[in-house]
Amino acid sequence: MSLHVSCRPPPQETVLNMEPE
Repeated sequence: MSLHVSCRPPPQETVLNMEPE
């Protein structure tokens, strides 16, 4: 999952799931 995020910028939904503010 982390690699996917690093590879390309995912939607806000994924970003929130990965690291919620």
